[in-house]
Amino acid sequence: MNTLKAAAALLLLLGGTAQAAPIDVDFSFTTTIGLSGAGTGPVTGELVFAGAGTNVAATDAYVFTAPAGILNAAEFGEDFFPAGDLGANAFTVSASGVVSTGELDITDSSLEVVLTLNDSGISELDGPNGGRSYAYTPVTYSSPTATVPEPASVALFGASLLALAMIRRRWLV
Repeated sequence: MNTLKAAAALLLLLGGTAQAAPIDVDFSFTTTIGLSGAGTGPVTGELVFAGAGTNVAATDAYVFTAPAGILNAAEFGEDFFPAGDLGANAFTVSASGVVSTGELDITDSSLEVVLTLNDSGISELDGPNGGRSYAYTPVTYSSPTATVPEPASVALFGASLLALAMIRRRWLV
C-alpha cells in the first residue's frame, strides 16, 4: 500500500497530461539575384509548427541572416507572420522536425512578397525599403540541434529523487 501511495505522489509531482511541444525547423537558401541595392548571399531563419503531419501550417517565421540591403537591423529575429497575408502555407513535417515538402508565401497588405520558401522553385526575401533578393534554388530545411539540459535542472531532479527515496525509506521502517 505504501508503494502505491509513493507512486501516486510521484505522478502528482511530475505532472499531468502531456502536451505536444512546438516543432522548430531551421531553413536556409542562398540568393543569387539582388534587386534595388540588395546584395546576394545566404538567408537563414526558423519556422515554428504546432505539430507534425501532412499539410501542416507554420505558425511563425523568423529570419536571422540576410544579404545586405534587404532588412533593417530591427527586423532580424522578428516574426514575419504579422507582415500580411499568407498565400501558400503547407508543409509535411515529422515529429523529429524533418520537413520533406513545403511552401510558404507571406505578402504585405499591397500583396508584395515578403518571404517565399519553396522547396521546388524560387525562394525570396523582400525588405520594406524595396530591397529584394531571390534564388532559383530550393530552400533547405534542417532540424535544430537537440537541447542539453542545464546542470541546475539535472541537480534539482536528482535532489527530488533523493527526497522521494528518503520518504519511502521512512514509510518502510
